Amino acid sequence: MTGKSQIQRLFSRVLTTLLASGIATAAAQACNTPVYRYAMYNWRTTPYHVLFFHNPAEKSGEAQKVNRLLSELIASQQSVNMELTEVDTTDGKSIDKLPEPIKKSWERARKKHAAKKSGWLHIIFSPWGRELYSGQLNAETLRSITESPAREQMGELLSQGKLVAVCLMSKNKANNRMLDKALAELTKQIESDSEMPSVEVARVDVLASDPKESWFVRNLMLAEPDLKDFADQPMLFMAYGRGRSMLPYIGKGISAENLSGCVTFLTGACSCEVKADNPGIDLLVRYDWEAAADALAATDDDALPQDSQLVYREFDPSQLSNKQSPESRKPELENHSDTSEEKPLLDSESSEETPYSQPPSAESFASRQTWILGGGLAFVIAVVVVGGLFFMRRSA
Repeated sequence: MTGKSQIQRLFSRVLTTLLASGIATAAAQACNTPVYRYAMYNWRTTPYHVLFFHNPAEKSGEAQKVNRLLSELIASQQSVNMELTEVDTTDGKSIDKLPEPIKKSWERARKKHAAKKSGWLHIIFSPWGRELYSGQLNAETLRSITESPAREQMGELLSQGKLVAVCLMSKNKANNRMLDKALAELTKQIESDSEMPSVEVARVDVLASDPKESWFVRNLMLAEPDLKDFADQPMLFMAYGRGRSMLPYIGKGISAENLSGCVTFLTGACSCEVKADNPGIDLLVRYDWEAAADALAATDDDALPQDSQLVYREFDPSQLSNKQSPESRKPELENHSDTSEEKPLLDSESSEETPYSQPPSAESFASRQTWILGGGLAFVIAVVVVGGLFFMRRSA
């Protein structure tokens, strides 16, 4: 075998090894990343739908002011997960194309505000099709709907790499003590059980009577259509990622066993990269999630720098199904039927272009990481190619 052939074979082996190594590193990064971190780094928040019903011939300064503010909030660095869609009330075809629940909501709101001179209305729907607001929106109300102290605190804690137990407290103090006990037991278990992943579960208490949190409370209560039946019970929403919440644990369903299973799932290796296949709902929050993702990556003890990449120590995937059981989460009520399984009203996860689709955001944490990985691999391959060609020419 000639020296030239040996060099060519060596060059081929080195190149193949580098490519396989790069692919394996990328796969490991996706699959071994704990769910709550993967959600922070990769899952865009699903937008709430703001529908502006109006007659284009009738100009309203107040409506234009609110729409400008909303557009600014959506486009800002500290953005809010909303999208604005204008609906011409004089165009019957546009109205007919709307989903039936939206048309019914508009009819109710139009009758309610019929006495007002200006006929414009805003209706806000959750991504899974439940009405959050209907009426003539003003700037102050819009701020209250999108921002509150509890949500700001939740965002800060999530950016620190913590899970956040958002606790909607009951008026019944005895019931609240059950929640306190369950969280205390969970913390003790995490600290003492070597099989439990090392993660801090922070707590944010929310009072239904707090006027600053009234819209956040309404948002939480939209999670399932039957939550009003449990209004006298404390509820715990485990938040992770970019303000995404697991379905609530309620009353006696707030147990150390249930919460431990939830934590195990969220800290287990991400078994599915598709957001829609994982449990929970996106809360309506205004926060700079790109900065939060960068902050989490910079301070994460489990993220070890390696060639400018994040490499994670692997957690054993949870044996817990990612389908939360209503029977374990909620106490039993007489003549109660669970109706939590609802199909999304407007499919924001669809890849198809729709009137409600959200344009891609600016460069995200995930895209930056992809470019770093691709750039690093390209550089190494280029060095190997140039080196191989150099030696081949010398041997010739």
